[in-house]
Amino acid sequence: MEKLAAKHGCTVEQLALAWILRQGDDIAPLPGTTKTKNIDNNNVGAFKVKISKDDMKEICNLVPINEIV
Repeated sequence: MEKLAAKHGCTVEQLALAWILRQGDDIAPLPGTTKTKNIDNNNVGAFKVKISKDDMKEICNLVPINEIV
């Protein structure tokens, strides 16, 4: 995930949220944070990350679906 995040110039957290945002209109991320700076730095920044279909496949291969909660 770190290499893919670096490729996109984002954090791993932003990449993960961007991946969730691309799952479909019926899926919504519910990120939680205890620090307001994370809202600006990670959560909002995820909307700027553009992930290709190949990137989506790579992330899916990194994280087996049965391990996602």
